[in-house]
Amino acid sequence: MGERSFDPIALVIGLVFVAAGTVVLLGGSLLEDGRFLVPTGLIALGVALLVSGRTGEDGASDEVRSESGEDGQI
Repeated sequence: MGERSFDPIALVIGLVFVAAGTVVLLGGSLLEDGRFLVPTGLIALGVALLVSGRTGEDGASDEVRSESGEDGQI
C-alpha cells in the first residue's frame, strides 16, 4: 500500500464518533449527556477544513511534478 497523507477532516469525524460511543457506553444519553458533541464537532470540523485548505494546494503541485518526471523518462 502507498503512503497516505494526514486527513484532518477524517480525524475530526472519527473523534466525534469515538466521543459519542464513549457517552453511550458509559450509560449516558446522547440527547442529554452528548450535547457538547455537535458544537464541538462543528468547531473542530471548521478548523480541519481551514487546515486542509492550506495544505491542499501544496499536495496538488507535488503530484503534478511527480507525474511530469515519470513522463520524461520514457
